[in-house]
Amino acid sequence: MNTLHTIGRLSTITFATDMTLQGAPEIPLGFMLEATWPDDARWLGIIGRTKLTTDETLLINFNTWPEMHEPFELLDKLFGYGWDADWGTAGEAAQSSWLMSALRIKTIDASDDLKDLRIMTDAEWSKTIEVLKSKLSAYGEQLKPYQPSSNTDKRRPSKKRDHGPHLTHMPTGMRVQEDIKMAA
Repeated sequence: MNTLHTIGRLSTITFATDMTLQGAPEIPLGFMLEATWPDDARWLGIIGRTKLTTDETLLINFNTWPEMHEPFELLDKLFGYGWDADWGTAGEAAQSSWLMSALRIKTIDASDDLKDLRIMTDAEWSKTIEVLKSKLSAYGEQLKPYQPSSNTDKRRPSKKRDHGPHLTHMPTGMRVQEDIKMAA
């Protein structure tokens, strides 16, 4: 292995609740993080919500989007599209493989955040995997449910409900996969 430059890509995955209305609510679903060392190694991870809140389910047409009943199963399919893609293009591949435009996948460069990761030895690779899992978990902590306000979403029931503790922590699922080509 001679290349140590890390290419990092972070994809944010959201669901647009109404494609006909500008500024319509988007439901945050998950994050996909990819780290590649061209020709040497690749790591891909996804973290996402396993459940939606009652308020969020009121915004979804489940006849059109039955996949949203189990959001992490949908994210796992996107992970598969990303893993099957060329190295460094997981987020873009997941977006282009998904034909329904209400699912939004925005990918940004995250190389600077991953620049100090090393893969030259088994010990370095093991440490790098743990760092990547930790970074992905930190993104998962950012997954907060959509919180409608009566001023912005007329579909919200007028009756006040106790949202409970789920607004501070959402159940999440995680999947990671790696591929490394060790020098002989």
